[in-house]
Amino acid sequence: MIDSCALSISHQCELLGKSRGWYYHKSKKGKKGQDIKDSKIILEILSKYPHYGYRKVSLESKEIGLYIKEKRTRRLMYKMGVCAIYPKPNSSRISKGDYKYPYLLKDMAIKRVNQVWATDITHIKLSGGLAYLIAILDIYSRKILSWEISNTMDTQFCISAFILRPKNWTVKRKYAQIESKQIKRLVL
Repeated sequence: MIDSCALSISHQCELLGKSRGWYYHKSKKGKKGQDIKDSKIILEILSKYPHYGYRKVSLESKEIGLYIKEKRTRRLMYKMGVCAIYPKPNSSRISKGDYKYPYLLKDMAIKRVNQVWATDITHIKLSGGLAYLIAILDIYSRKILSWEISNTMDTQFCISAFILRPKNWTVKRKYAQIESKQIKRLVL
């Protein structure tokens, strides 16, 4: 298009067979590259602060020196499928289909060693992934009786913590009966 021409813009567009909207239209090609840059910044902020929502992410980008507006931050976070990590409402409620196991130690007084054991499984974050740790604890003495660590969480890993226990353990009948039923249910 010739800006210093005697012809009007609408006449020039008519001669080219294009609409005036075509002439005034601004290309959005530069925005896509900017979206990628801003998305990387947002993901970087969220990796440091996963509990931040779009407002705090926007403020954090301003502190870095690259201000991304709230509306743009919200749009990009939605587009990437990213949201803040926080406890949602009713997260501790049991759904109707889940079975609630009874608390077996409700009326029991714990007065001696090896009367009651507890088990717990937890994960440990490592650079190569996750490691899973199972521990068997004596409730009265608060000592760790056995533990096992694995890179996969399967039933064999959990059962091995019970099988590979020291011989001097005295297993109480009630605990052994309850646990064997639950372990058999896990295996089968």
